[in-house]
Amino acid sequence: MESIDSGKLIKHLAGIVPIAGRPLEFNMPWHDAMMPLAANYFSIEKSIYECALAGCETIWLVAHYGTHPILRKRIGDFVVDPKSYDYLKRGGPTRLIPVYYVPISPKDKKKRDSLSWSVLYGAYMAHRVCKFISKWTIPERFYCSFPYGVPDPYFIMNYRINLSKNNKTIFTYKNKSVKDNLHVSFTFDPKDYFSCRDIVRQRDLGTWKDHKLNAALYDLQTVYKGLDTEDATMIELPWFYDISTWDGYREFLASEHSKIFKRPKHFFTQYKKRIFLNEQDGREQIQSDEQLSQDENKSS
Repeated sequence: MESIDSGKLIKHLAGIVPIAGRPLEFNMPWHDAMMPLAANYFSIEKSIYECALAGCETIWLVAHYGTHPILRKRIGDFVVDPKSYDYLKRGGPTRLIPVYYVPISPKDKKKRDSLSWSVLYGAYMAHRVCKFISKWTIPERFYCSFPYGVPDPYFIMNYRINLSKNNKTIFTYKNKSVKDNLHVSFTFDPKDYFSCRDIVRQRDLGTWKDHKLNAALYDLQTVYKGLDTEDATMIELPWFYDISTWDGYREFLASEHSKIFKRPKHFFTQYKKRIFLNEQDGREQIQSDEQLSQDENKSS
């Protein structure tokens, strides 16, 4: 494996998983990000698992209103850091990674809510929420994983340390990256956020009905031409499948690489405990804690 010397570790790498955007050609009764990659394993779960393998301290899932309940029921509010599996096998503590569910702003609906904008909005909300908690928790870099791109997740895990260092990392396949409209993972910093955000803002959103001026139709190539790659580390993936089309999805399922994908054990906890509780969540949490306490008393 290639060794990269890239300086000191950053304090907070935030994972962004965008699914709010224009519908794809699948036309299924479920969301396009819930296409199965293996038995009981969805493409969006692959992206969350990839963020955890990459060393993200938090994961931010960006979707439209109404999509979050089924995803939260499936995933929960925390996932287990795969690096802590060894401690789990020895009966030790595990490191939990919080998953935040970010709804797209209503003012962006049909105006900006493309997949490319979802990445930027997720980064904005991650910065805003973490800044509210403490200035020491503000993300210094963001790692984006698209549910519609399937790389070798364990190849990315080999670069876990490098992704958490000061250099910016962009993955490529056949010398193409997100700047070439490929759903491949990449990291970006706040400077890149402002550059790409200004590209979306440069059009008059008041004329969104005109397809040429509708920012909701912007593809990855249009928005992420503002991504600075001059000082970035480019890493070529050994294999990659773009499953944003039916032909690409069939190509992945028919490949030998699809056999390595299966739902990871002990990763998805389905544990629901929000950090910021509303009234309904508070009541549910109290009932859950009381039931857990009663079960422990019976067992003892």
